Amino acid sequence: MILHYFKKKENKHKKEVFLLYKETIEIVKKIVSHTDKKRKKDFNLTFEIITILLFSIFYAIKNKNNLNLLNYKDFDKQDLMDIFITDIDHSLRLSGIGDTSIGKHVKLYVKKFYFRVSELEILLGINSFNYLNFNQYLLKYNIILDTTGNFTSKSIFFKFKKLIDRCVDKKINISIYDDLFK
Repeated sequence: MILHYFKKKENKHKKEVFLLYKETIEIVKKIVSHTDKKRKKDFNLTFEIITILLFSIFYAIKNKNNLNLLNYKDFDKQDLMDIFITDIDHSLRLSGIGDTSIGKHVKLYVKKFYFRVSELEILLGINSFNYLNFNQYLLKYNIILDTTGNFTSKSIFFKFKKLIDRCVDKKINISIYDDLFK
């Protein structure tokens, strides 16, 4: 009698969204591990990189050209945002912020996230979406990446651009991060 609950569509959907978020976090860990060693545990750097990656997913959902890429037909960004907000709350608690002010900090980061998303939409809306514009965005928010290796700001730009193109144009059924951030 209980087995039908495990096979329900909502449970499968939430599991897929959680796996997508988990995959996003793994990519962020790779990028952050290649940044300046002094900033390795910087919450703001991690937040900014997650924002860029989640933006690309939301951009694909908004355009609805390639929902097969996300492996779910009725993908709802609210489920992904719920996991993201829960993760922010958990990370802030681990960093030592007290229970009385945790809600205020979470609200601040959610506002920051939506502001960054609107800026990235404007950046993509410009016909001249190029490295210089993207690099100005990175510098504006102090997202300093390694100057050598696989995760320089230029390589992140090209990977981000390829990720956006993949999310919008291609009709393939793979993970959205496949072969991008190795």
